[in-house]
Amino acid sequence: MTEKALRTVDSGARGKILTAAFEIASQRGYDGTTIALIAKRAGVKVGSIYWQFASKDQIIAEVIAVSYDEWRLDWNSAGEEWTSVKGELASCDAVRRMRWGVDRMVYQIRHGLLETPAFWTLSLMLIMDQRSIETTARRRIRQIRVDAHTELVRQLAELLPTPGDRPLLEASLARIIMAWCDGLVIAKHFDDSFDSERSLRLLARGIGEVVESAVL
Repeated sequence: MTEKALRTVDSGARGKILTAAFEIASQRGYDGTTIALIAKRAGVKVGSIYWQFASKDQIIAEVIAVSYDEWRLDWNSAGEEWTSVKGELASCDAVRRMRWGVDRMVYQIRHGLLETPAFWTLSLMLIMDQRSIETTARRRIRQIRVDAHTELVRQLAELLPTPGDRPLLEASLARIIMAWCDGLVIAKHFDDSFDSERSLRLLARGIGEVVESAVL
């Protein structure tokens, strides 16, 4: 279930168009989103949309960019919230810093997938829509996933000692985490009884054991 509206767009015509496109794409996917539907929901004329955007593809690409920016803000905010509550552990031993860092990352994942899932859900819906051509929106999603992977690698690298003979560990773990996030979103969409919290605990345990083995 995605959020009902984008939060960071303005209240003018452009913002109304993006919010309407976000809501429709979240329900209908790329092919089911039309300029006519966007105009109707936004309460504007079709012609006014083309004053703002060249095509539906451009609208969806901007929706993806805005929703990703919101998701990143929420991700960073969750990390700061965790730190403010738990405090910094920079002076502790490597294992305790690692455990603190893993718990912070899992807290961020929980927030980003369970409390503010809009971007991740919408991006999966659009990237898996095999009927769509290789649109600007899909290319944007692919680049965003590269950026998200890079951020996870950075956070994992902070938990580990100098790479040495395991230069691919962070990258491999980041890919596993992203695949797990994809699976959680899909599972929640299709199975109301899916235990997300238990799955998060298992993820934290798995990441922790792998990273701890590298620290020790």
